[in-house]
Amino acid sequence: MLPTLARTHAFTIALLGFTSVALPARAEVLFRADMETGDLEQWDYLLKEEGLSVVTDPVAQGKYAGKVTISKNELWDNGLNRVEVQHQPDSAYLTEGKDIYYGFSFYLPEALTSDNHQILYWETTETYQQVMQLAVEGEHMRFATQKPGWKVHWEADGKATPGKWHRVVVHVKWSANAENGQVDLWFDGEQVVSAGKAQTFLGHPAFVQHGILRDTIEKVETLYFDDARAGTTLDDVLMPGAMSGGGSGGAGGNGGAGGNGGAGGNGGTTAGGVSAGGTNAAGAGGAASTAGSVSGGAPSGGAPPTTAGTSSRLPAPSDDSSCTFSPQPFGGAAAALAALLGFVALCFRRHAKAHELSVGRRLD
Repeated sequence: MLPTLARTHAFTIALLGFTSVALPARAEVLFRADMETGDLEQWDYLLKEEGLSVVTDPVAQGKYAGKVTISKNELWDNGLNRVEVQHQPDSAYLTEGKDIYYGFSFYLPEALTSDNHQILYWETTETYQQVMQLAVEGEHMRFATQKPGWKVHWEADGKATPGKWHRVVVHVKWSANAENGQVDLWFDGEQVVSAGKAQTFLGHPAFVQHGILRDTIEKVETLYFDDARAGTTLDDVLMPGAMSGGGSGGAGGNGGAGGNGGAGGNGGTTAGGVSAGGTNAAGAGGAASTAGSVSGGAPSGGAPPTTAGTSSRLPAPSDDSSCTFSPQPFGGAAAALAALLGFVALCFRRHAKAHELSVGRRLD
């Protein structure tokens, strides 16, 4: 029979082995840009830097937030207005079969015009093909993927409301096969797209950009953004205050039979062009896309807006005071395990002491 001390060792090792199998892998925040450095150095790239700044009010969390100010003068090579930030995640999380979550908070001091504004999108490196986009027209919002055809997964009126922080989280499972590729979307804590199917991997890793990408219009517009995060789980990027949102949400229409919209431009100009392949018909549960005019050419017949970007960043928070992220790597089960390990350690110390006294008495 094993001595008491050896039995304690064996039990502890077995327990630790069990926990390594029974407990899920810990979440991992891969990236965070909260502007708490007082500048925009956390971002990988700034597009039209003259339209970007850091402010102390309003903020979603902490002391600082980013600000986008866009006018008709912030022009890109394709003639579109754009002011954006960009993050390029580690390519290890962007290849076939991999997953990534991205979240950010945005605030509009006043409603945007009814023109099409892309405030977030993923786009491929090297070929600059847009994978998906989140767009705003007035207070109307729309989330769509580009491949294998234009597909609106969610759209809703009255969501981009001014005067409050909103948080957006996108989950992407990357795959060149549209049956395996997946997108999920949370808006203000509510899941509004669940397991949307799309071709998400287009042969090159993607980067994410957010800010404002729009047609050239006269009006000067402003958007604030804060606490952008990338991670391996939803908990990494969705604020605890927004976690109570529920439901699978109102999935948008199945989109129409959109064509090959969103083909990347040359050298990052992403001219887009009108999507060929039919109209963007209304799907079950969602109206047809109104297809704003942000594209290389004016869309006709309801064709999707196909502007792709060259670099941008994301947004996020909800509407109340809980506009911060608190990492929560341990749940109740883990707390119970910690208590159990503490008890095992106490038993070990007691047995070790008893063994020491016993050996001492034998030596005497």
